[in-house]
Amino acid sequence: MGRYKDVIIRGGENIAPAAIEALLEPTMGHLGIQIVGAPDEEGVAGEVPILVTQKKVDFAMAAAIRDVVVEYMGAACAPDGVVSLEELGLEDYPRTPVGKI
Repeated sequence: MGRYKDVIIRGGENIAPAAIEALLEPTMGHLGIQIVGAPDEEGVAGEVPILVTQKKVDFAMAAAIRDVVVEYMGAACAPDGVVSLEELGLEDYPRTPVGKI
């Protein structure tokens, strides 16, 4: 849902998934990170960022990723959850006909 417009709107604040990915890429690029928007389950924020990885991430790594995002971009940009492609039942990210995720 969140990538079709490339902006996540969380409580009135616009969040660019690409900016979060660019922050994490240098140190965590090996995880194949993508940020997508998901509906806020509490119904307060509209959408929240979710971190999707190609490899499973343990709780400590997920907390470290969240801490880095909070430090450099603020709490609004921090992922609310981490999910792997395997947990979603996928082998690779869905792609457009030209190969874009």
